[in-house]
Amino acid sequence: MRWAKVVDRKGRGLLFTADAAKPMFFSALPYTPHEMESAKHPYELPPVHYTVIRAIGEQMGVGGDDSWGANVHPEYIPDVTKPVEFTFTFRGI
Repeated sequence: MRWAKVVDRKGRGLLFTADAAKPMFFSALPYTPHEMESAKHPYELPPVHYTVIRAIGEQMGVGGDDSWGANVHPEYIPDVTKPVEFTFTFRGI
């Protein structure tokens, strides 16, 4: 992803822009990963009071081409022996 915008109903928020040389992975969710993993049912999630922003340099693919047991293709597995560097900016809008 090259850019993402997160705004409220009045259009106020943040614009996130990735370095042109390397896109980023990005998510904006109303829950933390811990909250989502701990809830077995939607009603167990807490009331929404914030947006959790995650900008990520690399992410492994999900696999599952032909079944839930299929492995991720090698080209979609990050090389964990090398450091990951990426840059992005964010500004208020």
